[in-house]
Amino acid sequence: MSKRQTLKKIVSTIEREFVPKDALKYKRSYLWQVTKGFSGWLGLNTILGRRDGTVGLNPIVGIVSEEIEAILRSTSDWPQPTPTISIALGYLLPENRYIEWAFAAQSISALEVEIEKLIADLRQYAVPYIESNASLPAILGNLEQINRMTYKESAVYRLPAAYLVQGNAERARRYIESELAAIHTRTDKAASDYRSFAAKLLNC
Repeated sequence: MSKRQTLKKIVSTIEREFVPKDALKYKRSYLWQVTKGFSGWLGLNTILGRRDGTVGLNPIVGIVSEEIEAILRSTSDWPQPTPTISIALGYLLPENRYIEWAFAAQSISALEVEIEKLIADLRQYAVPYIESNASLPAILGNLEQINRMTYKESAVYRLPAAYLVQGNAERARRYIESELAAIHTRTDKAASDYRSFAAKLLNC
């Protein structure tokens, strides 16, 4: 099997055996509702240039807050759809590190065994992560900590939006003003984009 045939087999098996049938698909990412206002996310990052000749996969799992992302769509150019918080699957495993699942283009039966191992990891670790974080308090906590489930460039947009969803407009305003003060001397595009976002959000 070629690398692309191997990848096609991996993706089709994950879609059939793990991804919910009602999930929305965007290239190699999937979105499905978990509870009202919150959706699960799976992104399949692929690595075809590994030195050992195998096909690599780095699954990303996450949660989408529909209300937070709706605010971002109306106030920024942040790419959509994207998860509100997310994490590489390897960090949810006992190893707690970046992991690439490697698949050799060997026999179909050997390949299927390795795919089933990944699907078992998704069921054991990704599903509980998604279900336990599909709430506004959980998402707020992760955005405020700037941990492995988010990063600064994402949090500065999503955190004030989360405060608005929480009903705390004053806290959102204070956060925005603090971030604007921190970038007041900057003239780069990222700073300009944030000022535009902040002006729109403060008018909400």
